Amino acid sequence: MSRTKPEVKVDENHPFDLEAYISSYSGKSRVRRLLHIASCCPSLSAQAYQLAIQTLLTMRDAHAYVHAVAAYNQLPGVMQVDQDQEWIDRVRAENQNQREKLEVELRTYQSNMIKESIRMGHRDLGDFFRAIGDSAQAMKHYTKSREFSTTSQHVLEMCLSVLELLMEQESYNQLQNFVYKAESVIDPGIQNQDAKGAKKKPAAQPGLEDSPIVQSKLQVANALGFLGRGGYEQAARAFLQAGTQLGDWSSMITPGDMAVYASLCSLATLSRSAVKTLVLEDEKFCVYLEQEPYMRDILEAYMNSKFKTVLELLERHSARHLLDIHLWPHVQHLTTRIRRRAIILHFQPYASVQLNRMAETFGIPVVELEKEVIGLIQDGEIAARVDSTAKVLRARNKDQRAALFARALKVGEEAQAQSQKILLRMRL
Repeated sequence: MSRTKPEVKVDENHPFDLEAYISSYSGKSRVRRLLHIASCCPSLSAQAYQLAIQTLLTMRDAHAYVHAVAAYNQLPGVMQVDQDQEWIDRVRAENQNQREKLEVELRTYQSNMIKESIRMGHRDLGDFFRAIGDSAQAMKHYTKSREFSTTSQHVLEMCLSVLELLMEQESYNQLQNFVYKAESVIDPGIQNQDAKGAKKKPAAQPGLEDSPIVQSKLQVANALGFLGRGGYEQAARAFLQAGTQLGDWSSMITPGDMAVYASLCSLATLSRSAVKTLVLEDEKFCVYLEQEPYMRDILEAYMNSKFKTVLELLERHSARHLLDIHLWPHVQHLTTRIRRRAIILHFQPYASVQLNRMAETFGIPVVELEKEVIGLIQDGEIAARVDSTAKVLRARNKDQRAALFARALKVGEEAQAQSQKILLRMRL
């Protein structure tokens, strides 16, 4: 999992339509994605910064605007852009007035000891600080509102706000914690299942927690957490369980993202039968695949053992993957895992395979394929040996007699151990 941003090339062989891609996003997610693209794709940097600056002028984060303009002006060969100082001064003044107003209201509520009003005061301050780009203060007030929540819907509202904030900040390690808190509110039994004799919370009242959209958002947040931490199989299953009730969450994720994340994680970790059942044949997930038709082409090529096509399509659309703010650190690792699984699947039916022909099948150099195969053998993924002189991969003939003897010996040892335990109990 790489944390060094790559230099992404966009050309005829690696197409990427920035305007079409970014049009699906809104708010801070749109800005953060544009800034990511600008930072790792030189050919799109100027356009990405310009779009980010235009978007920031409709928001309240003056600091981010100043940073974006400064970064744009540092690009070689661009016409310098002056900061809109009038806009900066006006927004900062409005933000200061709004902050003072909200803080005065909160102090009034606290002096009157009105619990619901105090909760709303912290919530509003959390929203305010999130809007102006102060994530630490936003988190502080969101979590503080939990102390004054009186219903399950209040807690769930807080959890969703925190989850969105964490997703914006790419704080993947904390996502699962707040997903768990939200699920504990929806199903109190989750939180109390290990507490013997503890008084369980009453079931949540019908409302926000019964919404299929909320359930889908929690699944997506959980999946992003797994993806960010490198748990690709858990991420795949969580994305696939999210359903189609996500609604318009363009401030966080789009249906196209769902198709890409789930498909790549599935190809890298799930069996071919699981990919067929859970991905290609799932009517709900097909709604997402319609947003990214090339992912269906990759999946179908994989199912039909057209592995050269799979690798070619992954390479062709690598710009789309590397320019994704959540996916880019994992692209190389996922692609490697998909290629390794494809090699294993290709070799399974054969007793021996010529590496030259196998290299043609995958469209990669023989030297690179041989190195990959040796790695698979060393990792125990393939029971075979490589004849480097003849360039042949041969399966190892397993000694069935020795294997049967080993199994019988193991069963005997287990039976003996069990008998000793029984005798010990009888003596006691």
